[in-house]
Formats: sequence, C-alpha cells, structure tokens
Amino acid sequence: MPLAAFVTSIGVTNVVSEFTEQTLQRAGIVDQLTIDLCGAGFQVAIVLGGIFVGGYVDRTKEFKEVTLACLSATLGLLIFLG
Repeated sequence: MPLAAFVTSIGVTNVVSEFTEQTLQRAGIVDQLTIDLCGAGFQVAIVLGGIFVGGYVDRTKEFKEVTLACLSATLGLLIFLG
C-alpha cells in the first residue's frame, strides 16, 4: 500500500507541474521567468514538505493523522483560493 501512495503522489505532482504554466497564463501571468520561478517554488515546496512532514511522521508514527491533516489543508486551500 505505501508503494501505491508513493506512485500516486508522483503522478499528482507531475500533473500539477504540467498545468502550472497554462494556469498561470490564464490568470494573466505571462512573464516566463515568473512562471519558471513558480514552478521551481512548487518543486522546492514538495522537497521541503517531504523532509519536514516525513520526518515528523517517522518520529511520531502518526501516519493517518498527518495524511488527514494534509488532505484537509489541501481542501481548505482549494476552497479558499478557488
């Protein structure tokens, strides 16, 4: 089961990365440097999130709680940001 979660996370990350440029252009951001920096920021956030959240889960073994917190935060931000 952990392998399925890992593969799914890679798939979601690739899909979001692929559509970042198109989404930003529809929002009126057309400067390529800005778009590139947003994509780089997304990748850095993934790495840092993996380090910090992964480290927390390794120490506490609260897999389900952390997963639910991350999903809840994602849902809340999607609703807030539209």
